Amino acid sequence: MEGGDYKSLLVLVTSYSSRYHGEIYEVKIQKGSGQIMGGVRGAIGDEYGKDQAPLRPVTTFFNKNTYSIPDSCLCDATDLFGGSKLYLLFREGMQANPPHSVMTPDSLKGYVFDIQNKSFSTFQGPRVPKPLGNVISAYEKLYHLAIPVTSPHEPNDPESVFERYDPLNDSWEFLPPVPSVISDQGVEIVGYAVYNHHILLSLTCGPGYEFLAFHVRTQKWVHVKVEKSHRMACSHFPFRGRAVVLGDRMYASSYSFGVVLEFSFDCEAYSLTPKLVFPRFKRMHLANMDIGVQTEYLVHLGGWDFCFVQTAYDYKRIDRQPLWITTFRIIVGSGGSSNIEILHSTIRDVYIHGGWHVHVNFSFTPLLE
Repeated sequence: MEGGDYKSLLVLVTSYSSRYHGEIYEVKIQKGSGQIMGGVRGAIGDEYGKDQAPLRPVTTFFNKNTYSIPDSCLCDATDLFGGSKLYLLFREGMQANPPHSVMTPDSLKGYVFDIQNKSFSTFQGPRVPKPLGNVISAYEKLYHLAIPVTSPHEPNDPESVFERYDPLNDSWEFLPPVPSVISDQGVEIVGYAVYNHHILLSLTCGPGYEFLAFHVRTQKWVHVKVEKSHRMACSHFPFRGRAVVLGDRMYASSYSFGVVLEFSFDCEAYSLTPKLVFPRFKRMHLANMDIGVQTEYLVHLGGWDFCFVQTAYDYKRIDRQPLWITTFRIIVGSGGSSNIEILHSTIRDVYIHGGWHVHVNFSFTPLLE
């Protein structure tokens, strides 16, 4: 999928109507220039929609012609082995379960999508299934943090469960319990970073936020404090998705839509220092769009180049929805200050099968020979 003059960006998009749908789309980005192949520069006004066929999916989930994945599932995903394989956990949607049903290990199914061969296989799901959870890739292993949910379906579910998967022997092991803050009601894990043998978790806690770090060698949890020197950057915490780590700098999308943050993590003092807030990325939607829920994902293209993939549900259209794609470069000055250069911005449509929610769940660049 990787060409000599372009890089492949894969985007996992899910939607929901009376059932779930999921597809992986490929966007080709020219190396060096950041030009998005097949896209119109700016793609604003009358140019949008002209001579632009919707992106075709690389693969489709919940389709019996590709693989038998139950159509009532929610999807979590991450990549391993340099991005050549996409690991997906499909958990039964809570609305699909009858009242007071009990989740079993079969309720959380693991699938591997081989990017190069475009084929599916299965892997062992976590030992303890729960309605909600987060999938994290770190050091060629998979981590799953199952989150308790207070609902009629899970009335006695007070604890979180942390497990690690070794793909070499297809087995899970339990890790030390997570600090009680994650078991508190209203706490959600929205992002993570992998740095110097640590997994840094970004959490929302009601109107506020917290950060926790897990050392993968000592298997100890530590609360991370936030330095308040950059008040504006702090106001855009927590960060979302998987942060990009370049040296001692980290980059991630903010919990505020259309904002990219730069920050650093001191894993000796266990402190997080916000550095910079990049200007709010231009919202590409047209004036006649009726925009709903918005999601986005920041992807590293190599060097100091990035791609920002965004979407929002347009209530005026039921068959196609837009992906806003922006490539940009971070310019680091001699004094260490940073700025950005927008390389290209465009919109590409995707089919969503009449769904009324659309989400960018995950995006990455596969590193294939």
